[in-house]
Amino acid sequence: KFTLITQAPYVTEGYFSLVSNESQPEAGNFPVSLTEVGFKNANSQLVLAADIALNFGDTSDANNFSAETSVKIYTLVVTNPETNKKEWKYDRFAMTTINLAVNTEPFTLLGMINFMNDDPTYGKGFYGGLSLQIKSVMESPMSMACAFGRVNGYRYWMVDATIPTNIIVGSSTITS
Repeated sequence: KFTLITQAPYVTEGYFSLVSNESQPEAGNFPVSLTEVGFKNANSQLVLAADIALNFGDTSDANNFSAETSVKIYTLVVTNPETNKKEWKYDRFAMTTINLAVNTEPFTLLGMINFMNDDPTYGKGFYGGLSLQIKSVMESPMSMACAFGRVNGYRYWMVDATIPTNIIVGSSTITS
C-alpha cells in the first residue's frame, strides 16, 4: 500500500501486488515474474523499484536457464515554471545485481554481476563472479571473480580464479 499526499515527498513508501487471472506474463515467449514492486524514498527522490526474473526453461526440467535482477527508476519532483505546478521527471535508471543460473545434465553455471554506484568503500564500478562445475569431470566447481572501479580518484581492478586440482607428490596428494 502506498499513499499520494500533497506535501513532499508526495508519495509514501509502499509495495503493491500485480494480480492477474491471465497466464503468467512473458517476454519473447519466456515466463517473467515481477516481485517487490513498490515506491521508496531515497534522499528526497521517489524511486520505483521491482525485482524481475526471467526463466528460459521449464522449472520442472533438469535443464534450465534463469536470470534475475533488481531495477530502480529514480525521479525528481520539479516545479514547472509555466504552470507553477509540481511535476515528476525521470532522473536515472539503476540495476543492482544480475544473477544467472544454468543447470543442465552435464554442467552447472552460476554467475552474478553487481553494479556499484557511489558505494562508500568501492565507489563506482562492478564486481562479477562465475562458478562452473562439469559434473563428470570435477567434484568441486571452478570459480572466477573480478572487480573494476574507481573510488576517490583511484582506479582499481582485481581478478581471481580457482580451479580444483589434485596434484600427486610422491605418496601424498595436494588438493586445492
